[in-house]
Amino acid sequence: MRRVRTAALESAQTSFVELKVPETRTVTLVPACNPSFLPQPTLERNGFIIGVNTDTPRELLVMALEAAAHVE
Repeated sequence: MRRVRTAALESAQTSFVELKVPETRTVTLVPACNPSFLPQPTLERNGFIIGVNTDTPRELLVMALEAAAHVE
């Protein structure tokens, strides 16, 4: 086994592959508490609270509810 391993290591050619650095994206964070936002109904599940009002976009509410469904 030692001879086979030594022969395999001697015959192996080392090669390198160039990896590209992924592009970075800027994410804007929204403050957790906005004094001008007054939630009308709220939903809580295991400490995850969703507050909405009449200005809440439907898509945002759907995403929040989907995320809340995975909270354990």
